This record gives sequence, structure tokens and C-alpha cells, in this order.
Amino acid sequence: MIELLNNVLAEVTVRDYVCSNCWGHLQKWPQKGSQKWLVLCSNCMGQTKGYVTRYYAESRRSESIGERREAREMLQDAGILEPEHSGKSIEQLLKELGFD
Repeated sequence: MIELLNNVLAEVTVRDYVCSNCWGHLQKWPQKGSQKWLVLCSNCMGQTKGYVTRYYAESRRSESIGERREAREMLQDAGILEPEHSGKSIEQLLKELGFD
């Protein structure tokens, strides 16, 4: 459950954290009758579960890009995946994979 934060903590959270679900940007929302703020994901809004540091999200994103590149190269070396710009149509590629 997301808790209400004071102004300073809300500012730090918006600056240094992202949504734990989608890694989207956070926004702070004032709460009536209180000097507290609710920090929610701009994408998930009421479905926001929590936060992770921006550093963690960027590190994972970078690792994922590297893993994707490695997997693509391995599949190309194994002959399962043609090079990106092989010049073949989608129909030709599907036929080579056995989808007639």
C-alpha cells in the first residue's frame, strides 16, 4: 500500500524513483485537509504498487538490451534467425520456419 509522504520525501521520491511495475515516471498529488502527498505512477495511477530506484530501472534496462543483443546474435549464428536486413519478406521467413 502506498503511504502519504511529507513534501520533502515526496519530492525526493519523484526525483529518484520510478514505478516498480512499469518503471514509469512518478507524480505527486496533494491530499486535501493535510500537508501530505500521494506519489503515484503517471501510467498506473491507482494501481501503483511501489517504487524502485531510477538507477535500478536503468541498470536493468541496459542489461536487458545487452541480453537481447546476445540472444539475437546466438540465434543468427545457429541459423534460426536471419540477419535483421536479410531482404526476405515476412512470408518467405515464415515459410522457412515451416509455416506454409
